[in-house]
Amino acid sequence: MRGAMDKIIVRRLSQTSVSSEGIPVNSTVNTEVKGSFHIKKTGSDEIDPNEIGKFGQILKGVVRLPLGTDLKDGDLLVVDSFQDKFDGNYEIENFQYTRTHLRVEVRRSRT
Repeated sequence: MRGAMDKIIVRRLSQTSVSSEGIPVNSTVNTEVKGSFHIKKTGSDEIDPNEIGKFGQILKGVVRLPLGTDLKDGDLLVVDSFQDKFDGNYEIENFQYTRTHLRVEVRRSRT
């Protein structure tokens, strides 16, 4: 639906401390933003939701976020309010700033 907003979580993994045994302890910081998630077509073929995950494939998408979103390399985008077949953790491949929003290309491996 045009203009629909989805709940997108920006997940940042950071090392915050070291345990008494000298093991790094990582923490996760989740920031919820409103954006939109779109499945990216591969060539001229439409992605059939019934085929997702059947043979193991890479699912690609585009996420549009507000310009003020704090986003860095290594962050994950979590989509959990779109559809069950497409919800999950997405790695950032590329992001670019436009005049109106932040455009983020993402991918998720399904095996």
